[in-house]
This record gives sequence, structure tokens and C-alpha cells, in this order.
Amino acid sequence: MRAAMGLGVVGCIAFSALSFALDLPWESTTSAPPVTVASITPVSPAAGGLSAQELYEEARRYEVGKGVKQDCGKAFDLYSKAADGGCAKAYASLARLCLKGLGCEKSMERAFELAEKGAELGDAEGQSALASCYRKGYGTTVDFSKALTYYTLAAEQGEKFAQENVGLFYYEGTYVETNYVRAAKWFREAAQQGLVLSEAKLGELYLSGQGLARDYKKAVFWFRQAAFQNSRDAQYNLGVCYENGWGVPKDLDQSASWYRRAKEQRHPGAEVALQRIGK
Repeated sequence: MRAAMGLGVVGCIAFSALSFALDLPWESTTSAPPVTVASITPVSPAAGGLSAQELYEEARRYEVGKGVKQDCGKAFDLYSKAADGGCAKAYASLARLCLKGLGCEKSMERAFELAEKGAELGDAEGQSALASCYRKGYGTTVDFSKALTYYTLAAEQGEKFAQENVGLFYYEGTYVETNYVRAAKWFREAAQQGLVLSEAKLGELYLSGQGLARDYKKAVFWFRQAAFQNSRDAQYNLGVCYENGWGVPKDLDQSASWYRRAKEQRHPGAEVALQRIGK
């Protein structure tokens, strides 16, 4: 946890975890009997009377089990047909499945190739996926320069996970010089699309006055957005704001309530904070 950056805080501000958020295109907890990549035979995008976009949407339904029995093998098949028919964003979905070994053989190298193909076609999710490959070394050598380049390309197209990751690059000073102004810009973009970590980070920047003008009320607003989505750091920071009367009337009962929520999620400073305010 970082120091409170000269705020005269009664109890330090909690700064959100500094590891990069795992991009949603790579997240999945589903499972299905695997099929080999080689077993997928490309077909016309009009197969079964469906366009490439419709094939993509049908694949998504099977991947998440929306209205159908979840079947990642079938999802992989449909994504492959959609990609063959010209649906650029299908490549990022195929890369995600290959990375996790869901519905296909697990292969980081294949995931990288598929993400690269999507990125070459200008798809934002493909660019974000390729950036993640470069950042984590999935199927390629770690290259933060290329990761930031592709995250930025995706972020500029409005891809929220890329926006958050660009913000983290500048916030943490990963590969680039720390720049809170740029970090705040991208956290705001991602926060406006509902990403919890970005909401919490934006609140921290408003509270500290780094990268933008200090504004306790805006800090509280963004902490609330994240706290109600179970960000323990945002919950703790709301406790700090109520304890000190920053952006809200001073209220130790409200402070204790938020500290307790943070404690339930094992925030390391919450127990001490409760003892400090006698709660």
C-alpha cells in the first residue's frame, strides 16, 4: 500500500492492487470436452443460413450457455466459421479459448497467432488480446512496448479493458514514465464503462490530486461506484472519507460500516481503522 501522498490522512488511503487487471477476453471459467484445432474445417459464412456475424453471436451463446447448453467445443467450431467468413472479432474469441484450452487443445502459441490475426484486421478485442500476449508472454516474448502499443490502439477504439490497462501502464510507470494525467484519462474512460478497478483508481487520483484537480466529492462518487461492486480498497477509502469528512459529512458510524465491509474482504488496514475510531 502506498503512502498517503501528503494528504494529512487519519489512516492511510488504500491504493488498489497494482497488478494489471486480467482482460475479459482472456477470462473464462467454463469447460467442455476438447476438440483439436485441426479438426475444425472452415466453411462458408452462409453455412446453415447464418452470416458471419450471426455465427459469431451463436458461438457466444454456446460459450456462455445463454439459452443453450454450454458447449465450448461447439462455440470454437462456430467462432472458426465466423472468422473464416470475415468476422474479425471472432479471432479474439478463438484466442481466448485456445489460451484456456476450452473446446480445443490448449496452446499459447496458437492463441498468439489468432490474436495477431484479429489485430491485423483492426479489431479492438484482437488488439487488446495481442497486447495481453505481449505483456504476459503468451506464445511470444514479453514486450511491454508492443503491449502498450496494442492496448492503446484498442483503447482508442473504446475497448474498456485496454483503456484500463493503458491507465495502469501510466499509473505504475511500466515501461513508460509515470504519468498520472494520462492514467486519469484512461481510468476515466474505463470507469465510465463500469470497470471496478478503474473506478477505484480514479477515486484515488481525485483524493490525492494527482493527474487532476483534487476533488473529494468526485473521489467519493467513484469510491461508491466501486465499493458497491465489492472493491475492498474503495470500501476502505469510503471509510477514510467518512472518518475525515472528505466529500461527505463526517460520520463515524458510516465510516465503521465501510471499514467493516472492507474487513470482511480481508483488507489489511480495516481492523486497525476500526480500532482507531473506537468501533
